[in-house]
Amino acid sequence: MTCRGMSYRVHFMLTLCCVLAAAASEPLPPFALKCEGNLVGLSARGDLSKRQPFATDVPNPRFSWATEHTSRSARQTAYQVLVSEDWDFTGVVWDTGVLAGESNSAKYGGEPLRSGTLYLWKVKWWDQHGDSRQSLETGHFLTGALRGDQDWSNASWITAPTDFSNIGVPVFSKKFNVDASEVAKSVVFFSGLSFGRLLVNSHDIYTETDPPIALNPGWTNYEVRVPYSTFDVTSFMKESDSAAIDVLVGIGWRNSTVYKLEDPPPPRPDSVARVLKLSLQVTYKNGTNVTVVSDDTWTCTQSPVVYDSIYNGETYNAASVPGKEYPAEITPGPNGVLYLPDIPYIAEMGTEKPVRIYKYENSQIVDFGFNSAGVCAIDIPAGATVQMHHAEVPMHPPYGNMNGSLYYANLRDAKQLDTITTTTSSMLYQPRFTYHGFRYVQVSGYPTSLTSNDIQKVLYHSAVAMNGKFNSSIPLLNAIQENIVRGHLSNLMSVPTDCDQRSERLGWMGDAGLSSDSMALNFDMESFLANFVQLIADEQLSGSVPDVVPFYLGGRRPSDPSWGDAFPHITYVLYKYYNSTDIAEKYFPALMNYVKYMVSQIPSSGIGKLYGYYGDWCPPPPKQKAGNSFVSAFSLLMSVKTVKYIATSLGYHSEAAELDQILSVQEKAFNEAFLVDDTYEKGLQINYVLPLALDIVPDNVKDDLTKKFLNQLTNASEDNSHITAGIIGTKYLFPVLTNLSQHEIALDIVQKTDYPSWGYMIHNTLEPATTVWELWDAPKEPATMNSRNHHMFSSVSAWLRTSLVGVEFPAETRGFEMINLYPARQLGLSHASVSFEHPKHLQFSWERNGGIQCGKAHEDQSPLNPGLPKHDGLLLSCGREGVIHEVLFASFGNPTGRCGYRKIGNCHAIDSREVVEKICVGKRSCVIPTGADFWASSICPMTESKWLIADVQCKSKDTNEIHYKYSSLVVNVHVPVGSKALVFLPAHGKKDLKVMEGEELFWSKKQIVKPVEGILFSQWLLSSDKLRLELDSGSFEFTVTGDSPKRRCLQSERNASTLTLTCGNSSEVVTSIDWASYGTPVTNEGKCFSHSVGKCGAGCSLMTVQKSCVGKTECTIPTTSKFFGSYECPNTAPDELFLLVEYTCADNN
Repeated sequence: MTCRGMSYRVHFMLTLCCVLAAAASEPLPPFALKCEGNLVGLSARGDLSKRQPFATDVPNPRFSWATEHTSRSARQTAYQVLVSEDWDFTGVVWDTGVLAGESNSAKYGGEPLRSGTLYLWKVKWWDQHGDSRQSLETGHFLTGALRGDQDWSNASWITAPTDFSNIGVPVFSKKFNVDASEVAKSVVFFSGLSFGRLLVNSHDIYTETDPPIALNPGWTNYEVRVPYSTFDVTSFMKESDSAAIDVLVGIGWRNSTVYKLEDPPPPRPDSVARVLKLSLQVTYKNGTNVTVVSDDTWTCTQSPVVYDSIYNGETYNAASVPGKEYPAEITPGPNGVLYLPDIPYIAEMGTEKPVRIYKYENSQIVDFGFNSAGVCAIDIPAGATVQMHHAEVPMHPPYGNMNGSLYYANLRDAKQLDTITTTTSSMLYQPRFTYHGFRYVQVSGYPTSLTSNDIQKVLYHSAVAMNGKFNSSIPLLNAIQENIVRGHLSNLMSVPTDCDQRSERLGWMGDAGLSSDSMALNFDMESFLANFVQLIADEQLSGSVPDVVPFYLGGRRPSDPSWGDAFPHITYVLYKYYNSTDIAEKYFPALMNYVKYMVSQIPSSGIGKLYGYYGDWCPPPPKQKAGNSFVSAFSLLMSVKTVKYIATSLGYHSEAAELDQILSVQEKAFNEAFLVDDTYEKGLQINYVLPLALDIVPDNVKDDLTKKFLNQLTNASEDNSHITAGIIGTKYLFPVLTNLSQHEIALDIVQKTDYPSWGYMIHNTLEPATTVWELWDAPKEPATMNSRNHHMFSSVSAWLRTSLVGVEFPAETRGFEMINLYPARQLGLSHASVSFEHPKHLQFSWERNGGIQCGKAHEDQSPLNPGLPKHDGLLLSCGREGVIHEVLFASFGNPTGRCGYRKIGNCHAIDSREVVEKICVGKRSCVIPTGADFWASSICPMTESKWLIADVQCKSKDTNEIHYKYSSLVVNVHVPVGSKALVFLPAHGKKDLKVMEGEELFWSKKQIVKPVEGILFSQWLLSSDKLRLELDSGSFEFTVTGDSPKRRCLQSERNASTLTLTCGNSSEVVTSIDWASYGTPVTNEGKCFSHSVGKCGAGCSLMTVQKSCVGKTECTIPTTSKFFGSYECPNTAPDELFLLVEYTCADNN
C-alpha cells in the first residue's frame, strides 16, 4: 500500500538548494518519512484528497526518517517524534520527548491506537551543536482492524449462489441509508478474494487513488493468512443519504484452471473461489456509529466481465447488463487469519504508446517497444468485438517464418487473450482482473486502422519507489541495467514472481533469493521483502520450506537447498541494507529451525550426497552442468554462514557457536567430498567459483586453484571470458572476481555481446531483448521453458551498482553506516556513477581524464529494436583534458580480450586501425561508426555478431605528458549523516600525487598540505599505491593529479627460467604491476603501454606477478608453466612461452 508525498529525490534536491542558500551551519528537515518501511510523507493536507492513506494494522508501528545537514561532520544527537490525530498537532497522542541518540527510527509507544483512525506524525532532530529542525513533511498512517473480530462486527464471508458460479465476475451489492450531512468519518475494511474491486456510491476507489490500484489484494496462503484492505471513504459517504456499496470479485490468484492446487503436501482446503468479507463503519459528528457488514442481505448480480483469469485474460461483454438479483450466500471462507499487508499495492505505474503498428492478415500488430507487465487500454467503437492477443516476441525461425505474426507457444497454457464487445456506445476499455507479460499485441476485429491514440500499454507492478540511479561510460552496461530493472518491475506482483507471461507466474524462491540483493539496491524494497519473508515463514513445516511461496502451485517440499536459501538470504538482505533488526530478530528462530532441518537432511554418506532437484539451473548450452549435490552442499553451507552472521550481529552467542560448529564439520566434509588435488568436482567454472565464494579452499591449494580458475576463465579454448554457469554460479562469479581484484576480467565478461551474454540478449538479430531472458539462447530453444522476461539471471545488477562502480559495504556494518569507495579500478571504464536513496542518500561518481581509454560497441542494429534509441557508434574520449595521441588497438569484427589484453579474432577489418586513427587522433573525443554499411557488409558475412574494439592513448595537449591510467581523476562523494566512508584514491605510480578537495590543495608530497573539514584521517598505502581517506558526512569533490612516472618494461628470455624485476634504487619499491602476460605477448616496437596478448596468455599472469613483486625493491619470478597455474598454450611448445611485464616503482620514504 503506497502513499507517497513529496518524492524523496525532489525533497533532497530542495534540501540541496537550502544548503546553497543557508548562511550558517544548520540541520535540514528530516525527510523520507516511513511507517513500517513505506514512504508516508505528505507535503500538504490536501495530498490525501488525491489518494488513499497508507494503512497498517500493526499496533505499534515503526517510524523512520533520513537526515541531512548544511555542513560536514554533522551527527544526530537527539530526536523527538510526535503522533497526533489532527493536522495542527493540538491532540498529540504520543510524544517521545527528546531522546538522546543517533537512531533514525522509533516504535510507537503511546496509548493503544484506535481502529480505522488517521494518525499524523512529525519528527525533529538535533545535531551535536544543539541546533534542531522539524520535518516539513507530515507522516501519516490509517489504522486497520486493530480489534480483530470486534472491528469486523460479525461480518460474514459471502459468495455467489451455486447456480451463479460460472458466469464470470459477480457484483456484490448493498444499499443503505446514511445521514450524509452528519458524517464525520467512514472507513471500510474488506477482503475480496482473489481480486476485489470496491465501489462506494459509484466511485471506483482504485481509480481514485494515486497511483491507481490495479490488482488487489496480493497473494498469500489463504489457509494461513488472508489479506484485507482498509480505505477511508468519508468523502464518498458525504455525497448522498442513499448509499451503495458494490464489490466486483475476480478469481485472480485462486485460478486453478491452469494448475491444480497442491494436495498434499500440504493440504489446501481452499474455500470457494470468489468470496467477500466487508465491514463499513460510519461515524457521525455526534459520536454515534453505523456499521454495514457483508451478510446474506447482500445481493449478487452478473457483471459485464463474463470471464477472467490472470493467465488467460478477460472477456467483457457490454450486452451482459446486470439482470436478476440473487441473494448472496454465506460461506465458511478461508481459514487464515486476516491481516493488512503494509506493502505497496500492485498499481498502474505509467503508460507506453506504440512505437510501431502494422497489418498482419486480418489483424493489426502493435509493438510497444519494450517487454513488460500490464494490460492494454483501447478505445473501441460501438458495435464491435475486439480481441487482443498478447505476446513477447514475433515469429521467427526455428519456430516459423518471419512473416510478421507473433509467437505464442512459450506462453504454455496461458492464452493472454482479452475480448471486448461493445453495443451502441463506444468505450475506452481496460481489463481490471488480469495482467499480461508482453511487448506485442495482435488486435483482431478492430473496424479501422489503429493509431497510437487508440491504444496504449498500462504498466502494472507493485508500486515500489526507485532507489537511485546507475550510469557508466559503457552504454551496453547501462542497457543491461535498464533491462534488469524492467524485468524486476514486471515481476513485483505483491510477491516476486519468476515470470509475467506464461501459465506460471509463481513466487519461486530460487529466483527471489538470487535477485533480492539487486532488488534491494534498485528499489525501496523494505516493506515488500519483509512481507515476503513473512509469507515464507507461514509455509514453514517442521523447519522445511517449499520451493514456491505461496505454496499453492508448483515446486516441492522440502525445497531444493539452493531455493530454500532464499529464506535466510532475503532476511540477511533486509538486515544488511535496511538495518531491519526487528525482522532479523522476529524470524531468527525460524531461520535456526530451517538450517537445523537442512543439516538433518545430510545423508549418512555425507554432504557430498545431499539431495537437489534443480542445482545450477540453466547453464548455457552446450556447457556442462555441475552436479546437483555440489550446488546443494554449497547452498546449505551458505545458509548456515548467513544465519551465523545474523546470530553474531544480534548477540546470540550460543546459537552462533552452534552454527560455527556445524560449519567446521561440514566445510571439511565438503572439501573431502569434492576436492581432488587442486580441482573441485568437474573442474567447471562454477566448481571454482562456489568454494571461493564460501572461502573454504584450503590454504595449501588456494593459490594454484585460483591460477587455474583464471586461466580457464580467460582461455579461448575453454571459457573464453564467458559465463558457462547457470543461475547459482552466475550470481557468485562477479563478487569472486572482485575479491580476487580481477576487475578487468569481470568487466570483459559482463560486456560481451556474443553468446552467451547479457549483451547477446540485447544485440542478437532474431529478437533483441528489452528484459532478461530465462535461457541464454532463448531464440533457438523450444517453447517448453523459455520466458523472455525472467529475472533469475539479474543478480549481476547488484554487482553493477556496487563493485563495478567501486562501492563496497563492509561485512560487519549495516544500513550504509560504513561505505568503502574505490574509484577507477578498471581501465575499461572512463567514468561511472551510482546513487542510493534508501535507507540513506548516498552518491558516488568518478571520471578518469586522459591516460588510456578503451571502448567497445556492437555493430549498430538499432532498426531491429525501435523501442531503443539509436546509437551513433563507439565514443572515445580523453575526458576533460588531453587529446588522443595514438591508437593502441583497433579491430572491427570479433576481437577478444580486456583493455590492454586484446586479440584480433577470425573476423577482422584490416583497415580498422587506420580508420580509427583518421577519425580520432588529435581530438579530445571522437565517435567511430559501427554500422555494417560503414565497415562494408561484405566483412565476414557468415559471422552473426560483430563489434568494434578500440584502445587509445591520450596525452596532455600542453605538456605532451603521457599518463597510464589517468592524467587527472575527479571523484565526487556524498556521505549521509550518520555514516562514514573510506575512499581509496589510486596513484597508479604517479610521482608527487596531488589531491585537491574543491579549490583547496589537501595532499602533496605524501603529506597533508591543509586540513579539510570532514576528512577524519588520511594514510598513504605504499603497498597498494593508494591514498586512504576516512570521510565524515557531507559532500566532497576530489581532483587527483601527479607527474607521470617512468614505466619499466621487461621481457624474459625464451628458455629462461626466471625474470627479475628491479627498481634500481634501494629507496624504491614496486608499487604497481600495470601489465603482465605469460604466453606469447606482442609489443609494439618495445614501447610501454603498447602490448597485446598475442596468440595466448595466462589469465592469472597479472595477479601472479602482483603477488610476487608489489612492495619489493626486487623480485624474481619463475617463468615456468607450473608457476602460472600449469598454463598451456595450444599448438605452442613450452619453450616458446615467455613473460612480459610492465611495472612502476616509487620512493619508499
